[in-house]
Amino acid sequence: MVGVELAARTSTTGRDPFPDLVVVDEASEPGPVYEDERVRVGVTLVDHPPLHPALAYRFDTRDRSVVLSGDTRYSENLVDLARDADVLVHEAVHERGIAMLEQQTNARSIREHMLSCHTTPEQAGLVAHKANVGTLVLSHLVPASGAVTDEEWASAARKHFSGEIVVARDLLVI
Repeated sequence: MVGVELAARTSTTGRDPFPDLVVVDEASEPGPVYEDERVRVGVTLVDHPPLHPALAYRFDTRDRSVVLSGDTRYSENLVDLARDADVLVHEAVHERGIAMLEQQTNARSIREHMLSCHTTPEQAGLVAHKANVGTLVLSHLVPASGAVTDEEWASAARKHFSGEIVVARDLLVI
């Protein structure tokens, strides 16, 4: 997997090959992947067809836990990984965003694709609720254009999740 990524980065940018600068430990199974005195990192498999493996990450420190969903459709593995986390950062695609993509592109199966491998804000809210997280951050939004308001994103997630909801935008600090 890493070889494909590194080859793409060098061939598409004209950079000199840089694999010697990157030290990679591939993770394709759930479980811990790193730990030191400050942080413990774990991963789980999530569903993002047609790509496999797709991973979500959990970072635990002495005083905080943060989970990053990565691209995924609804995933019980993610619910398990995010259990009792302080923050869940979850990607989301809004139905209206899909409609906008359909109008702007000639991609005939874009709706089917987006709904088969990404998560609606309602589903992200369900993951957050079932995992008992403190804060849900909706991120990697489709559409990212602002055509869907922050309140629309949050109210959709609120159908299942009553905790704090943050709609992420570029350069947001939480």
